[in-house]
Amino acid sequence: NTGNTEALTETSPGVYKTLSLIGTMGRNYTLNFTCNGKQYSANSSMPNSVPIDSLLFQLNGGGGFGGSTNPNPTYRVICKFKDTPGISNYYMLEVSSNDTAAVNKNNMRVLSDKLVDGQEMSLTYRTHLVLNDSVTVKLKCIDKPTYDFYSTLPNAIGENSFLSSLPANPISNISNGGLGYFSAYSVSKMSAVVH
Repeated sequence: NTGNTEALTETSPGVYKTLSLIGTMGRNYTLNFTCNGKQYSANSSMPNSVPIDSLLFQLNGGGGFGGSTNPNPTYRVICKFKDTPGISNYYMLEVSSNDTAAVNKNNMRVLSDKLVDGQEMSLTYRTHLVLNDSVTVKLKCIDKPTYDFYSTLPNAIGENSFLSSLPANPISNISNGGLGYFSAYSVSKMSAVVH
């Protein structure tokens, strides 16, 4: 929304990157593109980042923190943070680990502050981490259209319960019938070792 523009460069098939633009919190961004002769457009506003307060690890299947009788216990990661009061906030959690088999990269965790504005929040990401695994958590502050896309994506791919609505395309912020989303987001990051 400041008038800066750049034609993105295709760095590998289907991947386009900026060479000069740097995302700035509080600004709006527009993506324009043409595919098979059809023009598309999408807008996104980059929210302010929210810092992660702490990462905790909880036993899978055992409930609670601490020891387990399972000889090979695994853990899930819990990200705690304080929601910014007075504005609608939307979050997405991304987790990576040195133990790649312990983290399902298709597991998307999104959360809205609609019912808990300004309070301490936590997002649990199901993992199968073991003791001494290292983990990095990224807390992405996303806009509502990105949240809407990911909130409706499980219905589109048939991953919700039997009480869910029939499969349909997720809500997209791309014009002209485009399917997908364009997102400008801010990130806070924290790493820890399972202990």
